[in-house]
Amino acid sequence: MNPGRNLDNRTESAPHTGYVSRIIRLFLIYIATVTVLTGFLVLSAFIPRKLLADHMAASADYLCDTELFGVIWDGVPASKIDHYADSILLNIAWNYDSAHPIRSVMESSYYYRDGQNENFNLRDAVYDELSPNREYLRYWHGSVALVRPLLIIMSLQGIYIFWGVVLLLLLITLLWRLIRAKEYFCTVGIVLGAVLTFSWFVPFSLEYTWVYLVMLVSAHVIMGVSYSKPGTGGRITAVLMVSGIVCAYLDFLTAETLTLTVPLLLAVCLLARRGSDVRDLLFLSIRSAIAWAMGYAGMFVIKWGLASLILSGNALDHVTGNAAERVNGLVLDMAYFTFFGPMIKNFRTILPFSLGTAGAIAGVILLLGCVYAGYVHCRPGARIGVVLIYLAIAVIPLVRFIALRNHSVLHYFFTCRALLGTILGICLIMGETLGPAGTGRRFGGSRSVV
Repeated sequence: MNPGRNLDNRTESAPHTGYVSRIIRLFLIYIATVTVLTGFLVLSAFIPRKLLADHMAASADYLCDTELFGVIWDGVPASKIDHYADSILLNIAWNYDSAHPIRSVMESSYYYRDGQNENFNLRDAVYDELSPNREYLRYWHGSVALVRPLLIIMSLQGIYIFWGVVLLLLLITLLWRLIRAKEYFCTVGIVLGAVLTFSWFVPFSLEYTWVYLVMLVSAHVIMGVSYSKPGTGGRITAVLMVSGIVCAYLDFLTAETLTLTVPLLLAVCLLARRGSDVRDLLFLSIRSAIAWAMGYAGMFVIKWGLASLILSGNALDHVTGNAAERVNGLVLDMAYFTFFGPMIKNFRTILPFSLGTAGAIAGVILLLGCVYAGYVHCRPGARIGVVLIYLAIAVIPLVRFIALRNHSVLHYFFTCRALLGTILGICLIMGETLGPAGTGRRFGGSRSVV
């Protein structure tokens, strides 16, 4: 036996073995997450409808007394509140069938009457106990698992308050943790991003709520695992993958990139400040972005696959047309049906660009000022590699606007909030170029997060 040769073989195979074990671990986490989330949704279908009746009726009355797309502040498109989607959500929640829980969850049917607004369709379904006649299976509608139990004890108005308080507490505690960690640029970036994107309107609609819930919870978890020690990178990748899965489970395609950009920017910021190697940060960012995308897209594919299997049909027939419409469908405002049109439309919805011509000019000057200050007054020791990573993550929402241009133009009043991640990225770039130096060197650091 040659001990030296065996040692060499073990050394050469160790990286490969470690890589395979990570893939297996991520796969198991993926399966476990999907199983648990599906289980919660099916369990929610077992809640007897009679327990929901009173609060569902009160919720339907409330929605019928409000506008489907009412504006809280005149002249502020981002204050448009979407009660249309909330009406459909409650309609689906009402029509879950405890006798056929799995089928009703996969089908996600609701009552619909042609020519009538969705809030009145909901009221008719509740008061007249009308059977569902339209499916909505392309989404998971996982939020039903959160809303249905709450409807036992409160109506929709109470649910708005409940989730508003939850989001506020999550935000305050996240900012407190960042301040304690002396991550001031990250703190300012999140606050500034929330203000400029009018995020205080989010709790007024359940449709807007879920992506912020996933974003903030993921950010808290990232705060707990982002330390420069072996294995950190694998944990961050797993968190981002789960973030993508849960986002696809809960969200109605609103500002889904927030569940990637904000936690990932936070992870890179924390690790960069502690001296992690730029190459490690780059590989971590790429790996985590891919994991998030696979979690997000894969969750949709799983839903369509399960729906096809359980409903004995091809769910893709209900999906492909809607997907094509969101990419290249007819845009009502054809002035924005250009390559950069969706991006411009969404920028013009946030501050200061939404304040007319003067606001747009001020916004452009502000952006140019950031570029000038970061380039001309760049501090010695600033790591260009870290800046480029921040920049790459910050442009993800812009790519999304262009890729889903029809959806981004039609629903600009809520898709614009994805720019919170872009604003955070800009602040972190300023922190790297102008702020106090971290523990890393200009072109690399001494700590590995792999």
